[in-house]
Amino acid sequence: MTTKTTKQTTKTANASQVEKDIRAFWFEHYPKRKSYSDDKRILLAQEFIDEQLELWGVYAYSLPDISVYHPAYYKTTSFRKTNIYDILGDFIAAVNDTDLEKYKPYPSYTEEQEYHRRKSRQKREVNFHELDDDEEQQPPNTISYDDLAEQQVLPTIKYHVTVEQITEVIDNLKADPFNEAKYLQSIYGGNAREIVRKIKGLKKENIKVCKMCNEPFYARDKRLEVCDLTVKYIPVKAGDSICYVATKYSPCWHQRNAEKTRKNKGKTPIKVNI
Repeated sequence: MTTKTTKQTTKTANASQVEKDIRAFWFEHYPKRKSYSDDKRILLAQEFIDEQLELWGVYAYSLPDISVYHPAYYKTTSFRKTNIYDILGDFIAAVNDTDLEKYKPYPSYTEEQEYHRRKSRQKREVNFHELDDDEEQQPPNTISYDDLAEQQVLPTIKYHVTVEQITEVIDNLKADPFNEAKYLQSIYGGNAREIVRKIKGLKKENIKVCKMCNEPFYARDKRLEVCDLTVKYIPVKAGDSICYVATKYSPCWHQRNAEKTRKNKGKTPIKVNI
């Protein structure tokens, strides 16, 4: 057997030539591996090695030390280098027995997929490591237990309010709208006059009970039937204290929309012009 890129002359140590030879071998035989038996794959690999040893002559001893790009990862973002013996081992082990694959635990991944999954995990995984007395810097992709405690996210807290509590808040705001507006402005910013106008426009009849979570809320629009602000608050550090900020979108709002979409699916009339 002779590869497409080799010549029948003794070669000196040349990694680029070895890479061309193994790539030619891989692209010629790997696509047809399903039709090869185990003995056939072993024979092809042995013939390739014999040919390489003959062509390299006295330099054949350096073959295991030459690293080349693995043909399986050609034109990919993962550049894996190894020697030709490992590449031929991958070729020999490329068994495609569907009867055996049926008994593999799901999900089952190929060697190439496992390689990409391992590289992806290495970018995300963080291991625990406590610095020793002689260590000055935390090793990469590690974290100490003290750092972990500082970075832990506080659990989401859910507060329950009543219609009476919301009514009381509205009464307190309307009792002194100007001072209340200045206080709210110092916390949230904005225009004091605009805040006063909004306080005076608050109406108790706009207090409703959400049809999804059964929690009372103030409806900015009378047509609203579900709360447009969630009753869950996210803890946010503000200096030494913690502020609880309402999330931007309401889970109830999304759930209600999803139910409407599911119910109305296929009900839209289609006009056909004849």
